[in-house]
Amino acid sequence: MERRKELVGEGHRYFDALRRGETITRYTSEANRGWHEILNTDMQSYNTWTYTKQLPLIPIDEINGNSEIQQNPLY
Repeated sequence: MERRKELVGEGHRYFDALRRGETITRYTSEANRGWHEILNTDMQSYNTWTYTKQLPLIPIDEINGNSEIQQNPLY
């Protein structure tokens, strides 16, 4: 919890949750959704170990520069 408070907004939370297999919950009630109203229902809460797009996209420059590399299969 201390790490979450200290590094808020720096992008570390997702990778910490991924490493620990935690569930990401963006909001729990309709009154508390903020800008998340545009999300699909399956994206409001998901487990990081079972989420199909947990691997990021490989940049096109990397794919063009290395003919052996392939895009992550889930995209």
